[in-house]
Parts: sequence; structure tokens; C-alpha cells
Amino acid sequence: MKKTIGILFLIALAIGGYAAWNIFGPNVSAPADKYFYIKTGETYDEVIASLKEQKIVKGGFFFDR
Repeated sequence: MKKTIGILFLIALAIGGYAAWNIFGPNVSAPADKYFYIKTGETYDEVIASLKEQKIVKGGFFFDR
């Protein structure tokens, strides 16, 4: 019985760790040898959209935070 509870606890811990990494882990990936230019007059929403298009930012929610 204790062994089963221990195994379930480890599985829950692993799932929780994986979820935490996806939520709080790195949000930005900088491509090598590329530059990101922000044009004069661009709004914040336009910049975020460009970052998502070029796959520099995974998702906007945690990037905004």
C-alpha cells in the first residue's frame, strides 16, 4: 500500500514539474544570427504579433507578465 502511494506521489510530482516548466519556463527563443526590428510607430500588439509570427515568443500571455 505504501509503495503504491509512493509511486502515485512520484507520478503526480513529475506531472506537476512538467506543467510548471511549461508555464514558468523559458518563454523566448532567440534564433541565432537573426535580428528583430521594431519599426517606429508600431504598437505593442503589432510587436507581439510579429514576435509570434517569427516564433521568437511561444505565447503572449506569460510574455506580457
